[in-house]
Amino acid sequence: MLLPVKFGLGSPLASGKQIISWIHLDDLCGIFIKALEEDIMKGIYNAVAPEPVQNREFMQQCAYAMGRPFFLPHVPETILNIVLGKEKSKSVTQGINVSSEKIQKQDYLFLYPDLNSALKNLIG
Repeated sequence: MLLPVKFGLGSPLASGKQIISWIHLDDLCGIFIKALEEDIMKGIYNAVAPEPVQNREFMQQCAYAMGRPFFLPHVPETILNIVLGKEKSKSVTQGINVSSEKIQKQDYLFLYPDLNSALKNLIG
């Protein structure tokens, strides 16, 4: 999703209101390490940061972190269906709000709980 932003073409996808659950790679690795080292973790855990964001905010924060403009209109869902195909476009047009509550209850402390801190680390 950063490639269009890199070229100054970042914009919200479809409505821009769909929720994006995301995670920094260091936190993903940290969760795996915790699961391997601690026998108390059983079952399924969602590896996502505790603060999901709307697509519009995600794209806007990426543009800001990269020092790129963010002014283009939303990419219509119809265009995404044509470019990605109807099934694949659902992955970017329909939001999924995934909770990190279960991993937090296991006392995992996120290094990058919010998008701003994650992007600062990744982009500079």
